[in-house]
Amino acid sequence: MGKTFPGTYKVNAVIEGANYKTLSLTAVLFIDRATITGITFKGYSAAYDALPHGIQIDGTLPDGVSVKYTLDTESGIIFENATEIGVYNVVATITGAYYKKLSLNATIIITAGRLTTVTGIVLDRSGENNIENGGKKGVILSWNPVPHAVSYDVYVSHTNGTNLMKFNVTGSNCDIKDKIFTTLCRDKYNIQIMAIPVSGDQSYAPSLLSQPILYEHTGRLYPPKNVKITEGKLTWDKVADAELYEIMLCLLDNNGAIIQTWKGVRSDSNSELVTEILKSYDSHNLPAGTYCFQIRAATMHNSFWVDTYMSDFSSPSTDTIIIS
Repeated sequence: MGKTFPGTYKVNAVIEGANYKTLSLTAVLFIDRATITGITFKGYSAAYDALPHGIQIDGTLPDGVSVKYTLDTESGIIFENATEIGVYNVVATITGAYYKKLSLNATIIITAGRLTTVTGIVLDRSGENNIENGGKKGVILSWNPVPHAVSYDVYVSHTNGTNLMKFNVTGSNCDIKDKIFTTLCRDKYNIQIMAIPVSGDQSYAPSLLSQPILYEHTGRLYPPKNVKITEGKLTWDKVADAELYEIMLCLLDNNGAIIQTWKGVRSDSNSELVTEILKSYDSHNLPAGTYCFQIRAATMHNSFWVDTYMSDFSSPSTDTIIIS
């Protein structure tokens, strides 16, 4: 009778006949355990939601075969499900009396759930030109509160995407101009907001950045560029929204460093004859030496705001003059 189940069987064969000596032969029959096929075990990633996350094999097990799920190793802690944020390495051990043991590995990753993206962003500029704030405040940025957010990071960038600055706000509104007035120059900017969870709370991750809104900043002017002397004329690039320019004369030491300055000459264009500029400094009894120029841009409207919106001084002119 043949054998069906796995095992090692010793089989004797006796060969005999009337005219022959009896021959006895011995052999070993080995029936191996069957290999389990058609079973897969796949991991996955999920955002934290306070719900239990389990994992199971895919496929149909043969009769008499069972599976056990443990953490990290076959002899590890029995695994039922995962709830908290973390990485769970799960081993599925499949065994049966007539089958080879099969061990499969998969990983569950529970990540922090993102906060909802900020929406409902509004800019209210109705108080910007209040004489009491000098033009430095009065642009109120507001947005819809995000559940579970404890604060918000506000990002300000150039319209080409270059990030310039970030600041944090508790609550769902702030005076954007008060935050950036002394830092950024007059220009067009994109503003985006990110919701931030409680520090140390791994249940949530910061939101994605909101859609950008355009903010045209009324603030300090950019300093003039390309200040140079050409054929006896001091010139520089025009600055957007500038209505006048102040010229500063700078005395240099032997290493080219500025050691003394004189301000006062103003121009409503972006060029002046050097000889005309120097006439205004006669009363200062300028010492002999090498000089360069620096320029800053300003506005004239609403005189009490002139200093507020005035630019920084430019880089020194690329050319110098000698006064003997």
